[in-house]
Order: sequence, then structure tokens, then C-alpha cells
Amino acid sequence: MDVFDFLKTYNRINQESVRLYPNFLLRAFTPITFHNLGFETEINSKDELWKYIDTQHEGRYDENLSLLNNALTADEFELLEEAIDICIKFTKTINKELIPRNALTRSLISYRAIKSFSKNINTAPSVLEIGSGSGYLGLLCGISGWRYASFDVSKSLVTYQNTLWNFAGFKVKFAEVSDISSDSEFLQIPWWVWGNPAISLPEREILVANHVIQEMTPLSLSYTIKRSKDLGAKYITAEGLGYGTYKDNLNIIDRNTDLIHHNLENKKYQRVYIWKFVNDKKTLDNSDYFYSKVKSKTWGLIKKLQQYQFLKYLLRKIYNLKRKITNGKKRRQLLNEAMLNPNLTIDHSLLDDLIKSKGVSFMTEDELAMKWADHSGHL
Repeated sequence: MDVFDFLKTYNRINQESVRLYPNFLLRAFTPITFHNLGFETEINSKDELWKYIDTQHEGRYDENLSLLNNALTADEFELLEEAIDICIKFTKTINKELIPRNALTRSLISYRAIKSFSKNINTAPSVLEIGSGSGYLGLLCGISGWRYASFDVSKSLVTYQNTLWNFAGFKVKFAEVSDISSDSEFLQIPWWVWGNPAISLPEREILVANHVIQEMTPLSLSYTIKRSKDLGAKYITAEGLGYGTYKDNLNIIDRNTDLIHHNLENKKYQRVYIWKFVNDKKTLDNSDYFYSKVKSKTWGLIKKLQQYQFLKYLLRKIYNLKRKITNGKKRRQLLNEAMLNPNLTIDHSLLDDLIKSKGVSFMTEDELAMKWADHSGHL
């Protein structure tokens, strides 16, 4: 399916679905943060795809390499070399030959963590990514033969992802409606399928949520957590929380998970979040803190007094403080040796040389504009 046909199909089903879904779900599946920041989520033709070759991580190449400890494994270097060659050939077809060095190296951070963690839990990598950006984590997963699925609500990025992945030769299944095989290895899920729990989807074990947790509406995050758990997801990982539109969303994560790996200081360890989903939401009623510290009679009295809003508020504050203290301890304690950086034998300078040797531009027009304006920040 070429870009024109893909957009025609997407627009038709999207319009039909808007008429069928309630307002809150439509809001949940709208890229609100992108709209607030002026990011273009609409696309009308193949001629616009070049805008999304290397987007949202402009100017972060050196930072990405730092987060990768300025070195790669031999396998990672070979993987990036293949991905770069695919990207050069692909971008040439959309009239903007370019190496997406920022977004591609950013994706490698998650790729490395998923590979290490999957080895640790003795399972083949099985990934469901929400908010997949320009699709480069999907590209790395596809080249590696991993089972992968993507859910995204931005039409411009969905179109770019679909075009790239098909060019790369992956057997991409775009889940238009309900015709979805349970053994689909490489799946792209639009919002109207994700938003309908009656439509079954293939299971994936690791939910990847890079730079989206604080950008989704609270309902969207809650819905995604429930949908993912129903599809067999056991873990959620992120290398960044996203723009702080909805900072309280971390409470939703906290109520549904246990933090099992996070480290920001020690460079020996991979600096990503990994949470494990819990079977039931954590609530005040079943928290280990209150059950272990309060006798049953006193707890019964507290339950009766909870009709007063102030006491409810106070108990919630105490509970949240306890959770923060617990997670703070976990950040210090859970430097799991299985998440140590793997055998890094390729210095980052060799990646620099590889990129330069291709004789292809690696500066986007957005980066050039930022450089011209002497702009040091990202947004």
C-alpha cells in the first residue's frame, strides 16, 4: 500500500470511528501535548514525510551517546550500520537523503535495555511500543527479528512509521479493523482498534512508553495500562517520561506497578525505568503500610471516618509519601547486575566516522534553524 492509499484508508476509518466513539475516549486518543506545542500531526501526502525523518530529538546525538556510555557493543554497531543504510535509501525516496542520527541513537537506549532485561528474565524480546515517534525502535526490533507492535495516535507519525517499515521489508500488519491474526509478528495498531477492547490483539510482554507517560491524558494512560495488561504485558519501560503536561500521571503508574529498576547516577548501569505490573491496583485499603502499622480495630475506625474529605485527603498524602520513600529506596537498591551495560567494545568515535563516511547530511532543517538562532535548548 503506497502513501496515498494508506492515507485514504486511514482517513476513511478515522472519520467513521470519530462518529462512533464517546467524547472522553476521543479526547484520550488525541495528541493533546503535540497540539499544545504546535507539533504537526496531520499529513496529506508523501511530500510531507521528510519532516519526520529525525524529529523530537533534534540536537541530542551527543547526549544520546553519553547515555549509552559513549560506546557500543559489536552487535549494536552492526545493527546501527544496517539501520543507517536502510534510512539513507528510504529518505532518498522521499527526496531528503538524511541520516537520522538523533532519533536513531535515542532508540538504541531502549533497545539495549530491552535486550538486557529480556536476557535477564530468560525470554525472547516481545515489545509493544506506545508513542513510537519516527519508528526507529521498531526498525531496530524488526531488523533483529523481535515480535513488535506499535500504537500511536499521531497520523503524521503513523504514516511515516508505516512507510519506513514497509520499505525495510518487514511484514507490517496495519490493524485496520478486526482482521488481526494472533501470530502477527510486526503490528501497527491505530487508535480506533486500541480503543475497542472487544478487538483481540497479539500478546506482547514489554510495554515501551518513551517520552509519553507525562504527555498522555490520565484516562489515556489508565486505558493503555489496562489494555496492555489484558494483552499479557508484564513490564513497562521508559528512558524518559516526556513533557510534563500531566505530571500526576506518575501516580497512575505507581498505583499499577512496582519499580524494579531505575538509576540516574551510576554510569555503569543502564539509566532507564523498568516497572513490573501488579495484578490489582494498589489502593489505600490494601496497602502493606496501613495493614502492617494499624491494628484492625483502629483501621475500622479510620474506615468510618473516611467519610470526611479532609481525612481522605490526609491519608492519601501519607500513602503517597510512603510510596515515594519506598521507591526512593528502590532507586538506590535495585542496581541489578543483569542491567549492567553489556560488553562495550566500539568507541563512539567509530560511529561518528561511520556516519560521516556515508557522505549524507545528518543535520535536519530544524537543527540548522536552531543552530542559526544560537538556540541551546530543545523546545
